Amino acid sequence: MAMAVGRRVRTRLIVDIPPDLRHQLRLAAAEADVSVSALVERLLRQGLEEAARGTLSSADVARLEAARAAVMKGRVFADDSTDLLRADRLSRNGG
Repeated sequence: MAMAVGRRVRTRLIVDIPPDLRHQLRLAAAEADVSVSALVERLLRQGLEEAARGTLSSADVARLEAARAAVMKGRVFADDSTDLLRADRLSRNGG
């Protein structure tokens, strides 16, 4: 069902989400002093824009950095993997 809000036509979207996510949305909306609907719209637009650009969100980057730290455990490699791959490629191609 389309609804006119001001001059914009809007449609209703019903999504089933877990109760804890609904609670988080309500808290975040209250903290930002916006409606849950406005918050969800902003998050959806942001997510779609990031997906279209092929970029990562700051939360994605933080998760990747945490994973890297857990894997590396403070270790540092003497050689850059880019240089190692380039050298291997050159050796396979007779360079």
